[in-house]
Amino acid sequence: MRLLDDYLDPKPDEIVSLALRKLPATAPIKDRRGSLFINPGGPGGSGTSQVIRSGTKLSVILQGTYDIISWDPRGVNLTSPPLNCFETEGDSTRFIHDVEHIGLPYEARGGSLFKGNESSASELAWAYKSEAFQTALNGACEERGHQMLLRSSSTAFVVRDMVSILDALGEPNLNYWGFSYGTILGATFAAMFPDRVNRLILDGVSSAALYTTDMFDWGRSGMDDTMKTYQGFLDSCSDSGPKGCALALTNTTSPKNIGDRIERLRENLRSRPFAVAKSNVGPGILTTSDIQYAIFHSLYAPKSWPKLAEALAALESGNGTLLYEMSNAANNQLARKDPLDNVYHRSMESSTASTAAIMCSDTDSSATENSSIEEVAAYYRELGEKSITGEIWAAWITTCRQWRFKALEAYRGPWTVADGLRKTRQTKEELDMEIEAANERRSALEKQKSEQGRAEVDHAKAVAAKVHAAHEGGATLSPPDLESSVAAKRASVDKQQAELDDIEARLAAADAREAALKAALGL
Repeated sequence: MRLLDDYLDPKPDEIVSLALRKLPATAPIKDRRGSLFINPGGPGGSGTSQVIRSGTKLSVILQGTYDIISWDPRGVNLTSPPLNCFETEGDSTRFIHDVEHIGLPYEARGGSLFKGNESSASELAWAYKSEAFQTALNGACEERGHQMLLRSSSTAFVVRDMVSILDALGEPNLNYWGFSYGTILGATFAAMFPDRVNRLILDGVSSAALYTTDMFDWGRSGMDDTMKTYQGFLDSCSDSGPKGCALALTNTTSPKNIGDRIERLRENLRSRPFAVAKSNVGPGILTTSDIQYAIFHSLYAPKSWPKLAEALAALESGNGTLLYEMSNAANNQLARKDPLDNVYHRSMESSTASTAAIMCSDTDSSATENSSIEEVAAYYRELGEKSITGEIWAAWITTCRQWRFKALEAYRGPWTVADGLRKTRQTKEELDMEIEAANERRSALEKQKSEQGRAEVDHAKAVAAKVHAAHEGGATLSPPDLESSVAAKRASVDKQQAELDDIEARLAAADAREAALKAALGL
């Protein structure tokens, strides 16, 4: 889909070609409810990939009533032009690989190896190294990146792209399901175009107000529940026992025991990296930072927890191959091949620049730009004390310290009605009324089902009484009469079963609509 690069100062020769993907609705036409836009988060996540990965699951949850639609935001994956900060995808992957392989401050502080001020000095040296990578990223984008797109990839511009998609579909209002950063995108759409909102599901809510005003505070808020999720990993491992979790030594292994052993692994690798001589991605070493990154990525997907536990248990037993392969899966993507050498013949760039172009455009840069390197080091320690994944969040956020591209448009509030935020077209009271109506429909369907069941029982009793009376009177049913009676009975049963199945389906649909409405209200 071809759209304007700059909505505020449109020029016919400055065009963005938006990549979209749709999974069509499967419900009967009379039950379809239009399009549902989805966003996987990031910022910088590919929407077209999300439709492939999870579109079918979302459609099942929604009873197939929506066309599931998503797109690659500006600077992401198949949408063109690409940001072009890196010459090849391999260069982009290697850059992220190199950033991760300088480790994290917990590793840099060195544990018992360092004495006195040595730990702080090493931590500060690490912070300067991290800052150099941030400067290199900004410089790469200044040197060869698409200058206009680097200033027009903000969330506000993505929102305007969403309005253009709605208009092209001929749909007046937005139905939307956003995850993580996608909740910020959804909130921004509602703030900018409240009259174009129908239903929004904000799943895994992130603070839009903090995201747009103070990156450091946004990072702090991001730590609110991460340790609860990590504790969930430890608890579920303990509950599963040895059959379900490799870190559970017995059926009575406690969550604390599992957590303490992971901490010992981290501390041991902090001082002495683990050598891996052979793996599917080549030889190398494991550091304590690799454990942190593995935990960080796994917390997003509980289905990956058994594999994480298996890798950590193997490392505890002296085999680091599985964890090394998990930590270095991108080693197979380092080739410097032509970025158009793929089935689409389009760049599929999704780099750290994609994230920075959105995130660092959206926020008020004063909080990060005015911070000293000592303050940055202290921030890493603060988030590291809040969560085992805190330092990774801090590394991500501080990317914006050296980002020099200013957004052509950024929405930074208001975020509350008291400050001037306009309400969306559908109020809470209207949603409450819709839930009440759905409950009334459900009650009517359940009553209908009950009455249908009683009618079936009464009919069966009548047939049984007729057969019994015929038997008592010595009468028999002739084969034609018997066949006719059986056929009629079978047709009656089939018809009533179809009616019951229809009622069950309508009840399930009513349940799904009620759940979605309650989710929209935060109930």
